[in-house]
Amino acid sequence: MGYTDPSSSRDLLGNRTLFFIFICAFAVVTLLQQILYGRNYLKRYFEFYEGPLEYNSTKCLELRQDIIEVKVLSMVKQTELFDRWKSLQMCKWEMNVTEANLFKSTLSRCCNAPAFLFTTQKNTPLGTKLKYEVDTSGIFHINQEIFKMFPKDMPYHRSQFKKCAVVGNGGILKNSRCGREIDSADFVFR
Repeated sequence: MGYTDPSSSRDLLGNRTLFFIFICAFAVVTLLQQILYGRNYLKRYFEFYEGPLEYNSTKCLELRQDIIEVKVLSMVKQTELFDRWKSLQMCKWEMNVTEANLFKSTLSRCCNAPAFLFTTQKNTPLGTKLKYEVDTSGIFHINQEIFKMFPKDMPYHRSQFKKCAVVGNGGILKNSRCGREIDSADFVFR
């Protein structure tokens, strides 16, 4: 009977250890590639900016033009489009009063949005069949019980709010420095 090394038939590192080393190496290589060759040029460009850029600055005009030039959304990667929108947030916003008034008049001519923004007793009589906007097969019958829940007239008939903000949860406002402006709004739609 001779002496045998008990570890001679075993893999010293073990399969789990080798797998862990492989995953770590892969993560390091991926991280280095992202740092060296990633699409972080916009982030690097705006990293050291001194506040928002002026609305009509050359860079803001270029950024707006990049977005306007996209005619078919499927031709652009979604991440690239979000990068463009995010970088455009570095520009100060300026309202185009002429365009805003044109949009308001077009909207009022096509669908009378102010009168139909809310379902009221005035614009939705008892017995009306409402179609769901998303699911066209769904129809909602307005009976007496539901009709009583509707307000008699538009709740915001007169403009009681001077400034409103519309905020989603897609994350596009993250690091946009819009918090103070959103907080200053009289009403926030989420």
